Amino acid sequence: MIHIGLYNIAINIYVFLVWITSFKKLKAKQFIEGRVQLRQRINQALQSAHNQRIWVHCASLGEYEQALPVLQSLRNQYPQYIVILTFFSPSGYEVRKDTACAHYTFYLPTDAAHNAQWFLEEVRPTLAVFVKYDLWYHYLSTLHAKGIPIVLISAIFQKRQGYFKWYGVIQRKMLHMCSHIFVQDAASEQLLRQIGIQNTSVVGDTRFDRVIAASEKTQSLDIVVDFIKKPNILVAGSTWWPDETMLQALSQQLDESWQMIIVPHEVDRQHIDKLSELFGKEATTYSNYSLKGPYSKILVVDTIGKLIHIYRYATVVWVGGGFGKAGIHNVLEPAVFAKPCFFGPIYHQFIEANALIVANAAKEMHDFGQFYNFLSQSYAQSALEEMGKNAHAYVVSKGGATSHIMAYLAAKLDN
Repeated sequence: MIHIGLYNIAINIYVFLVWITSFKKLKAKQFIEGRVQLRQRINQALQSAHNQRIWVHCASLGEYEQALPVLQSLRNQYPQYIVILTFFSPSGYEVRKDTACAHYTFYLPTDAAHNAQWFLEEVRPTLAVFVKYDLWYHYLSTLHAKGIPIVLISAIFQKRQGYFKWYGVIQRKMLHMCSHIFVQDAASEQLLRQIGIQNTSVVGDTRFDRVIAASEKTQSLDIVVDFIKKPNILVAGSTWWPDETMLQALSQQLDESWQMIIVPHEVDRQHIDKLSELFGKEATTYSNYSLKGPYSKILVVDTIGKLIHIYRYATVVWVGGGFGKAGIHNVLEPAVFAKPCFFGPIYHQFIEANALIVANAAKEMHDFGQFYNFLSQSYAQSALEEMGKNAHAYVVSKGGATSHIMAYLAAKLDN
């Protein structure tokens, strides 16, 4: 019981700190305000929903991308069920609260015994699906007590995590409550075996299915088509300021056969103005682009939702984030389009980035000089084509996790 008491204290401290931060930070404010009168809103939304229900929970936007193939399959294969999606973070909820892949989308109430009790009384799920790692003790213990199956998908574990430390008693209990755990790799399964968990399957990451499906539905973008005037296009996706200053230096060295399309991670007005100043007259923004207008060397995309559609036009892709503590962003989206990927030195925590390097589909770059030297070599074109082929082959070889997960869920839902 002492472990649960300490867990409860930690949760309360976390909520208090978020509340303090909410006076200055928008995301913290959204976290607090999004949960005000949440029970009443959930009750009102669900009171006329009489079908059986499936609950899917994601921490944030990245986990939603992993959940998406399963959500879509559930909607398609089980139209008689109501799918309820929850998010812990505003970064997921505020962006995907209107998703068509769920009937209802809510914030998850903070983890407390009374919150778990009333939430599950309102939602009444037949099945609960958690994505990757966002597990909460009171929710899992209440589900477990009610005999509701708990499935964890796209999970990945490392020895440094609390699950495998002396102090991880609560975390291990949560894993033992899961009916089944679908892990991304064999190393994760082996770690779970060491703490006595046998109900596992190695099926890979559902994000591969997500990007494969998304690549088949990309749209042609008239502005991008008109912008492209040269044979070589460098697309830089989800960039941060260190990426962008590197790319500015690179743009001064590349010959006239190159153009750049930069899709920054932050598209607020202040940052876009900063980029316009950095790149000067050589750049134009997506929102200000004029079809058949004057030639521009650099296109700065100042709107969201375009990146995956733009990757198809690339000769080379720079994946942003590799100069910051959090590391690089999604490398699978460009890889599925058979594009060679390059990024900064902070990527080691992402298994797919490491795998692409091993497959000779991606390369680490420390500065613009190293990147320029590679692109300007006489063998670069053939090398890039080979890298692109390897990238596509890697992504395709890793697909199929969703079908394995759905086979398990079907056995639960069809009974």
